[in-house]
Amino acid sequence: MSNKTATLITRIGQCDKNQFERIAKSHNLTPSELLRRLVLTEIGKNETFKAVGPEPQKIGTTRLTIRLAEFLMDSVKLRAESKGMATGRWVSALVQSHVSNAPVVTEKEVLVLRAISRELSAIGRNINQIARHLNSPQNHNGHIDLGALSKLPTSIENAKQNIRTVIKATWQGWGVVD
Repeated sequence: MSNKTATLITRIGQCDKNQFERIAKSHNLTPSELLRRLVLTEIGKNETFKAVGPEPQKIGTTRLTIRLAEFLMDSVKLRAESKGMATGRWVSALVQSHVSNAPVVTEKEVLVLRAISRELSAIGRNINQIARHLNSPQNHNGHIDLGALSKLPTSIENAKQNIRTVIKATWQGWGVVD
């Protein structure tokens, strides 16, 4: 248990104090609690928890019941719907993302990533066919359709951009800092 008996005092302008109090209130903290957290973070003693990973012996699930004010529950339902998830699944994913400090991929995102993976596989097969054609004994003159080859970098770049977009949206959606 820590001993919190020391006091730090400083003087700032009234305008700065008012702004600091607004910031503290927006984080549901008292000004002194926000100041304490800022000082501890600055000196490297912040009280943040380390991200946890799954432990094989504790991989099972446990039921948890929570009570929320009606306005909070309405907000939870809206956010879950926006992710295409059931309310309980969304709350579970939210807790998981904050405890593990990693985003939880939704079913929609998995489907998008699978589609992109299929597209990249098709591009790879096309490249293999081109290589086989170039190396085959029937290809005496070395001709190949360069139009098809010129489309490959664009297709690959589009697929990579789609993957980056999904990953960025997932990380931002769960509030995980990259």
